[in-house]
Amino acid sequence: MSSQLFEAYPDVYDALYGAKDYRGESEFYAETFAERAAATGEECLILGCGTGRHAKHLTERGFDVTGIDRSEAMVESAKTRSDADFRVGELPNVELASNAYDLVLLPFNIVNYLEYGDLEPTLATVADAIKPGGLLVFDTAAVPDDGTMYLQSQSTGEGDHARLVQMQPAGENRAQWSSIVFSEAAPSGFFVDNVGLALYDDDEIGELLEEYGFEFTHRTDYGEATRTQEQFSIFVAEYVE
Repeated sequence: MSSQLFEAYPDVYDALYGAKDYRGESEFYAETFAERAAATGEECLILGCGTGRHAKHLTERGFDVTGIDRSEAMVESAKTRSDADFRVGELPNVELASNAYDLVLLPFNIVNYLEYGDLEPTLATVADAIKPGGLLVFDTAAVPDDGTMYLQSQSTGEGDHARLVQMQPAGENRAQWSSIVFSEAAPSGFFVDNVGLALYDDDEIGELLEEYGFEFTHRTDYGEATRTQEQFSIFVAEYVE
């Protein structure tokens, strides 16, 4: 997966997702951890931390956050947002300490950006890194099967940004996310992103979670933090083995 938006324009990414309720989602993570996890520590790992917005809010709630992302540009942006520990790394083979984390997050469809087949080794990596009784939370995207297009737009103090996006099936277990991003930050005024996505069936994910020692529940929203147009499949999984 390669994306100019992620790799070269983290500020444009932040602008396009300016309306996303990162604070509300972070509250969901923290409150669910308090309710569900047997672990009682404060070590939080965010795999696919992006520009660090979840990390910022969770740090403010008292978690000791480590954020990892494959994009160096995203990581550098995240470092300006909070004093969490950020570094570059790529799933599924990122190096992590064993039995080190109480709460592990793969937010905002990170699972879909993995190569198909990499979910299993990713869960193996997480199972090694999470403490017994720790909580894993992640979500996956719903992809329209009719090639529907949609438009995002946002104005900031640094300029206007818009993105025309089409997501459509691209073979078995795959989808294609094609977009044209219009932004004053780009030298030409626009750039094109074509990103492949991996699609997983909820039952397939559930079987893998159980195989690696997790007991899970499934839901479709982050409570009031989920906007009407957002569609999630969310897994809340306690590590019991």
